[in-house]
Amino acid sequence: MGLVFAGDVHLSRCIYASHPSMVGDSEFALTQITDFCKKGNHDLILLGDNFDKRFPEPDVVASFLRAIDGLNVAYIEPRCG
Repeated sequence: MGLVFAGDVHLSRCIYASHPSMVGDSEFALTQITDFCKKGNHDLILLGDNFDKRFPEPDVVASFLRAIDGLNVAYIEPRCG
């Protein structure tokens, strides 16, 4: 078992409006990371911004939930100052 850190995934559909060929790249990267963690029974710590917007599109949230499905999930409240 190991520990994997990933951060600032910034899942979004509209962020790539000027680069349409990149749509789906962040979801694919997150899926690769979570698949690696599942296969190796590694813990994953997601840091930073998982979404690019405060209120992401429902399909983006669904993609995130599919990717983390099967991982043990814990939430740590962010602390400032």
